[in-house]
Amino acid sequence: MKEAAYQYLHTYIDNTKVKNQVNDPDVTKEYENQKKYLESAVHSLKKRVEQEAAIHNEEHKSVMFENMKLIEAIGKMRLRVKDIAAKVKSNKSNNK
Repeated sequence: MKEAAYQYLHTYIDNTKVKNQVNDPDVTKEYENQKKYLESAVHSLKKRVEQEAAIHNEEHKSVMFENMKLIEAIGKMRLRVKDIAAKVKSNKSNNK
């Protein structure tokens, strides 16, 4: 199938090389203008991505820090619950 595609392609394409030379100064100038614009756009987008990544990292760190605090608080509360449950169990056994 690949060979058939190549044969089909070569029936419509001439084997001559395409000239890459442009002599029109307006075309060259327009090309340079578009190239500068696109390079500038790429640069500004990369800068924006870096800034947003930095903001995201800071938010992520603050969320992780808050989660660590909450996990620590939960651990302390679980210990208190165990202590209270042990005291209640001990009071029930002493009252019998």
